[in-house]
Amino acid sequence: MYRCNENVTEFLENQEGATVTFSQRKLVAEHSEECNIITENPDRSIYAHIPTLWIKISPPRQFSEE
Repeated sequence: MYRCNENVTEFLENQEGATVTFSQRKLVAEHSEECNIITENPDRSIYAHIPTLWIKISPPRQFSEE
């Protein structure tokens, strides 16, 4: 069977919730009280809603030579 490794996050500015698709189910399973799993896909990935406060985009740090 095909194994999906894709993770997708979709959210709009100023909304409290985000829609996600995760192939790694562990994060949502460990926080099931804060997540709403909408569906489980045939490839075992999940489609769920999570709080947008969980989303953080963190670019790599740039260090100088000093």
